[in-house]
Amino acid sequence: MVKSLAFSIAVSGVFESSGCRSFDSKTYWSQSLSIAMLSRQISLAVDSEHRLNSDGVYLAGLLFDMGVLVLVHEFPEEYARVLLLSKQQLSQDRLHLEMELIGIDHRQAGAWLTHRWHLPEMIVQVIAQAGDGDSISAHKKEIILVGSMAEWVRRGLVRDTESAERPSALKDCCGLSVEKLETIKARFVSKEEEIRVIAKLLAKK
Repeated sequence: MVKSLAFSIAVSGVFESSGCRSFDSKTYWSQSLSIAMLSRQISLAVDSEHRLNSDGVYLAGLLFDMGVLVLVHEFPEEYARVLLLSKQQLSQDRLHLEMELIGIDHRQAGAWLTHRWHLPEMIVQVIAQAGDGDSISAHKKEIILVGSMAEWVRRGLVRDTESAERPSALKDCCGLSVEKLETIKARFVSKEEEIRVIAKLLAKK
């Protein structure tokens, strides 16, 4: 968590989000920290056959939605419109709304910036392709892992005991049993309050 706080403070200081009043910084950081922690916990649990770079997936998870910060910083009024429409039109994909109203989506923005910052190619590809089970990237496992954790966090599946029982690309790429995934989820839940405290601090930066 110390690593998480230090890096997050550095990133949070780069972007200004106050111009977009409907943007919830606390929720943003809570989700980003959660994705990072879950990704790392699962990467540490896999066997040698499915070995993943735990520090790499942690950073990829932390920066997974950084493109949102870029768009909020550069286009605060337009992004406020995106947020409003995404609430009014629940069937509309956020990426589609971003493209329609701004001309670039947060995946593209995040991948562009991490490339400009000369971060590892794995992180760039995870941000650009996360959740794509059909990816042919050399980093397919990392892409699936971080994308799956983002889905868990956003849809509240961390507390859903049935989510780990459904067939998924995640279990195929990491080779973890349902029981192991549930153990990881339970361990994460015990850290949620700590994450909320840090997210609140970052939201005030």
